[in-house]
Amino acid sequence: MIGISHDRERTALTKFLEAKNLKWLQVLDNLGTQESIARRYGVTSFPTKWLIDRQGHSRQLPRDADLDAEITQALEAKF
Repeated sequence: MIGISHDRERTALTKFLEAKNLKWLQVLDNLGTQESIARRYGVTSFPTKWLIDRQGHSRQLPRDADLDAEITQALEAKF
């Protein structure tokens, strides 16, 4: 699990992570609109969820997707 934050300042991200007690890797994507990860991958709203399977294929998940179920399904898939 990797989170990519589009906050402008690291302090806002740090406060959010502490309040939510999130344990996964979090990247701060505040490089500006031209170099941003969000722009590169066509992210237009937050949160946006992507799942990358064992073969490296990615797909965008609905905002209300059950992540546990999606991950379990991806791990059980035959390839």
